[in-house]
Parts: sequence; structure tokens; C-alpha cells
Amino acid sequence: MINLLPYDEKEKALKERLRRAIVVFSLALASILLIGIILMLPAYFYLFFQKQGVERQLQGAEQEADKSETEALKKEVAGINSKLSILDNAGKSSKPVAGLFSKVLRAMPEGVSVKSISYSASKGQAPGSMALDGKADTRDAFILFKKNIEESGDFSKIESPVSNLLSEKDVDFSLTLTIK
Repeated sequence: MINLLPYDEKEKALKERLRRAIVVFSLALASILLIGIILMLPAYFYLFFQKQGVERQLQGAEQEADKSETEALKKEVAGINSKLSILDNAGKSSKPVAGLFSKVLRAMPEGVSVKSISYSASKGQAPGSMALDGKADTRDAFILFKKNIEESGDFSKIESPVSNLLSEKDVDFSLTLTIK
């Protein structure tokens, strides 16, 4: 086949074919993208609304959790407040025990030592009691200690078993003191 077109025209025709191919390819690509976007829109809207629903559910669950946590904290605070009011009422109605301990210890003469002091609070308005265990060098030192406690006037009753008076020296004693 003989080519009757001059060289310049051949180049123009080649460029024109190339331009047309590019235009066709671009149009095909654009239509594929447009069709893909159109086909993806329902899935996008479905997922978008699904996400909003889940977010609303999450907010509702968080609010419920906050409410239940707040209620639990309110109950805990109310329990602590009731315990504190019980302690406050008990503190107002009772005598200070530390002062009684120090008075008993100041009443000890030379030669008397206290091994243990225990305090028992009583229920209601009745006074509590103290128990003392100790050792005295002599019976006379123990008797003086007991007399000093009686004279302090803070105790309504002092119980001393007879066994406290049996030995003349190295007297192991125990006393029960009822607080006024």
C-alpha cells in the first residue's frame, strides 16, 4: 500500500489518533470511577448511619454507667456518714479514757509497776471499766496504790481479789476499775 500523505500530515494524523485514544481512555476511566462511586454510596450511607447509631448507644451506656456509679458512690458516702455519726455520738457521750490512764499511772507509788491496762467500753449510757495487771514490791506499796486510785474519785467501784493481799513481797496484782 502506497502512502500518499506527506510526512507532516502523517505526524498530525498520529497525534490525532493518540489524542483520541487518550480522550477515550480518560472518558472510560472517569465513567468507571463515577459508576464505582455511585455503587459505593449506599454502603457509605449505611455505614454512616450505623456509626451514628452505635455512638448514640455508647453515649446512653456511658450515661447509665455514670448514673449507676454515682448511685454506688452515694450509697458508700451515706454508709460512711452513718458510721461517722455513730462514732461522733459515742465520743460525745463518753469520758476521755486517756486522762484516766494517766491518772492511774500517776497514782503509782514507788515499787509498783503496771504490766497491762485494758479498757472495756460498755453499751449505752453505762460506764466502761478498766483492768490493770501489775507487780508491787511489797503488799504495803500495793495497798497505797489502791488507796490512791480510790481517792482520785474517778472510779465508782474498785475490785481487788483477795489473792492480791496473800503474799508479803513480789505481789502480782489485778484490779478491775469501774468508771463513774
